[in-house]
Amino acid sequence: MRNTTRRFSSSKKKWTYTLGVVILTLGLTTTANTSAMGTGSALSTSGSQFPTAAAGINEDDEGGAGGFLAAYAKLHGISELRAAEQVAIQEYLGDLTVELADRFDGSEFDFWIDVDGDTQLISLRTSNKEIEKVVRAAAETQRFELAVFQEDAFAVARTNGVDDELDQLQQIGVEFDGVYVDVRTGEIVLDVPAASSDVDRADALKVEGLGSVRMVPYEGGLSDQAYIRGGVALGSCTAAFTAYNSTYNGFLTAGHCGSSQSYWANISGSGSAAGTSTRRSQNYGANADIAFHSVKSTDTIVGRFYTVNSATTVATGANLTPTTGATVCRRGKTSGYGCGTITSASYKPTWTNACPGVTCNSVFVSVSLTSRGGDSGGPWFSSNRPVGVHKGGGTGISVYSKINYSPAYVTIKR
Repeated sequence: MRNTTRRFSSSKKKWTYTLGVVILTLGLTTTANTSAMGTGSALSTSGSQFPTAAAGINEDDEGGAGGFLAAYAKLHGISELRAAEQVAIQEYLGDLTVELADRFDGSEFDFWIDVDGDTQLISLRTSNKEIEKVVRAAAETQRFELAVFQEDAFAVARTNGVDDELDQLQQIGVEFDGVYVDVRTGEIVLDVPAASSDVDRADALKVEGLGSVRMVPYEGGLSDQAYIRGGVALGSCTAAFTAYNSTYNGFLTAGHCGSSQSYWANISGSGSAAGTSTRRSQNYGANADIAFHSVKSTDTIVGRFYTVNSATTVATGANLTPTTGATVCRRGKTSGYGCGTITSASYKPTWTNACPGVTCNSVFVSVSLTSRGGDSGGPWFSSNRPVGVHKGGGTGISVYSKINYSPAYVTIKR
């Protein structure tokens, strides 16, 4: 293992600075998850300028054979072997994030991933020495490259701490449909309609307390994505994962998809509907947009879900909570199969009625991938592991609810 220290002017310790970073280059083959990882190779950090997100890829419904790893490899321009290595680390970090949040205060650390072709860098920001110790040990065990920023985390805390300033923006007419904190820079990022971005940028500067603000323009607007139309799986939305409670079998979809949906036994929506579902429970509010619908008692639910095309299903794996920079994929009845990079794991939707009757919390996930009406309720996943249920989005952006916010007493079928 080689430690490379980047030094900048600071009054802190000689290897710590405002965005102090210690790079650990760990190029050995991982000792865990070897079946997925394959043979590792040294990772280079020389001259790297990592992008904040890779542009998403939407595959044709009947194209793109090879599944998740093939899509990941295409998205990042690497081999499927290297894709398998990177995905294994990303999924490991998702599990580690949950463990750290359970053991420590979730606002005490920021995690993110930067992928630049074959190079994958994992970054941690925390002032908690115990968290740093745990993650450094994980880096040594799992053999991934780690950058440690030794300062207070700010992603969730800062977003939740600027609600008054965001209200001021809305009062002076600034349009934005979502907000998050860029964990790399600390900037407040507002998703704004392209037509109004220039005016909004000037107005935003009038609001004190926001600090550094970055506007990200997009075409059209963001919204929850359900409309009455024939298509894949459901009448106006998409089914996510099969699930059950103590009384009913059924599936998860988005809460805003309503109290019932026609559903089919195939993803093309061809032929007669298999039946009409009934919403039995939901978590539709400040933290999530997920509902559980029951199907007929004579129907059999199978613990598998469709991914790359109408002929490909995978067995449903354990839930996963990926971090910023990870690659995830989704299936929607309108957009089909597509993959993108997580831009924020602490996203706050602000479009009209995003969280009816309440203000959304910064617990949703945004992804660099276009989505359309009818995709709502569809599955988001990494390999075969559920990560979320599609909520909404627009051109160049998708938003999903984290799978761990599913309604209480509902279990995903496996």
